[in-house]
Amino acid sequence: MSDTSSNHPRDHSRGGVRDTAWDVLTSARDAGAAVVRSARDVTIDFGRDNRATDFAAVVARNAYGMLVLDDSHTVVHANPAAAALLGSSVDELVGRTFAHSVSAGAPVEIEIDHRDGTRGVAEMQAVETAWEERPALLVSLHDVSARVRAQQRLADEAMHDRLTAVAGRELFIDRLRHALDEAQRPPHPGCAVLFIDLDRFKEVNDLFGHRAGDEALRAVAGRLTDCVRPGDTVGRLGGDEFGMLLQRCEDAADARQVGARILSALAEPVVVYGNQFDIGASIGVAFGRDRDTHADELLADADRAMYHGKARGGGRVTVFDEAMHRQSVWRERLEHDLRGALERGELRVHYQPVVDLRTERIEGFEALVRWEHPARGLIPPSEFLHLAEQVGLIGELGRFVLRDACAQLQRWRDDDMVGDNVTLTINVSSRELVNPAFLDDVAQALSDSGVPARNLRFDVTEATLMGIEQSVDRMAQLAATGIQLHVDDFGSGYSSLRDIQSLPVAALKLDRDLVAGVEDGRGSALIGATVAFAHALGIRIVAECVETDAQRAALRELGCDAAQGFVVSAPLAADEAADLLPA
Repeated sequence: MSDTSSNHPRDHSRGGVRDTAWDVLTSARDAGAAVVRSARDVTIDFGRDNRATDFAAVVARNAYGMLVLDDSHTVVHANPAAAALLGSSVDELVGRTFAHSVSAGAPVEIEIDHRDGTRGVAEMQAVETAWEERPALLVSLHDVSARVRAQQRLADEAMHDRLTAVAGRELFIDRLRHALDEAQRPPHPGCAVLFIDLDRFKEVNDLFGHRAGDEALRAVAGRLTDCVRPGDTVGRLGGDEFGMLLQRCEDAADARQVGARILSALAEPVVVYGNQFDIGASIGVAFGRDRDTHADELLADADRAMYHGKARGGGRVTVFDEAMHRQSVWRERLEHDLRGALERGELRVHYQPVVDLRTERIEGFEALVRWEHPARGLIPPSEFLHLAEQVGLIGELGRFVLRDACAQLQRWRDDDMVGDNVTLTINVSSRELVNPAFLDDVAQALSDSGVPARNLRFDVTEATLMGIEQSVDRMAQLAATGIQLHVDDFGSGYSSLRDIQSLPVAALKLDRDLVAGVEDGRGSALIGATVAFAHALGIRIVAECVETDAQRAALRELGCDAAQGFVVSAPLAADEAADLLPA
């Protein structure tokens, strides 16, 4: 007979046993006495009941359901609390085989039927004892239905998104795992995941704040829920991203049909506080049929397909395919290599000269980063700069270019290869510009190299200038140090000359499309008007991507101040660029 009572404190002051440990049940048959312990504060006072108290009487008075089972698990004794808990009477219980598997040990939860027909949960624990001098089990039953319901309610709330009431990310992934398991059992047709990203949700937050954004998300979640079929799941994956799990999806046509239904539902304006917003969405689709497919991978594939569609204008359904898979694998390898490129010294700074169109002399250089990959050779920035921004490496990469290029310019200055007025132009991304540490990085690079601030130029794209309010403040701070700011890709459609006149801009760099049309009548007129307006404001004009002598001549005739491009020189390594400098 097991007796664990020695592991629990005894209150001898009352001659009894008192314990509030977690659902521990013990029994003893010393002089006919029994001790029952539970999570409730239970005391059996031997002073009152006496050591000769009848075992059955002690059990009968216990507030918990108590059963005594013989070695065949037949009920040989039951108290009224057990009968009430199991929806029966004492007489009906005695002689019946106990329906649940039971053995001495830790407490377990079992399902029970209440007298009113409802189902509940009881916590059951058994210890070895004896009944009429034969081995038996003393079973304690405690109704924990209310506690279990409360736990289930909390768990359900935790698994659902509180804002929209749809499934949360964890629940969505869990259901996706189950769907993938089902998809392996023929003739199950498989499942599909739709990754839904709202195209213009940011406008709601920016214009009316997060409370309005929350209302918009609730409205979107409601429309998505109306689009699902029975058995499918809508989940909020985070921010303005939603997922939809199609449990039984035959092919891409089925998924596209559901996706089209979603786009149609979200095409209707969302009304928030009396204001209408055209939010729209981009949807990526991925299918789960392969035995080795994992839920996280499938969701990531749908995410990649969504971004593929968004890059092509958004507002469409894009199905993940083998080409995207290859592109994804290539991107992941490139990201892995890029993270180590700085440490391995694989990045290089090349220099493209900028010439004064009046004198044809070099007035400065633009620093352009290149990646000398050990296997793929020289990789242009168009293939890795955007990736660097996405994975958070642009700041580190930008600091490298800034320091290396400033140091190179100062070496040329020290060797009297360039005059005091030769400038250095560096491209700055939006993430760098709004980084609080950017000003310190610039100051450190100038201090370490010795290059005066007046010799440094920063190119900032129109998109950055117009899209981020903090960038305007940062430009003013940089201009105050003597650094000049140039608007890159001017004419690509983001800003107007009226926007420019209120900013601390020293030069506009004409977009390649404007330059390409300089020999056309309308293009020439547009550049001429831009030059006249800019000069009236004291702003210089630099033409980028000048490729022919005819373009250079036309730009000079229109009054452009400077030019760069292949007609002058391609970007060159530092020693090659030095060869272009006058002796």
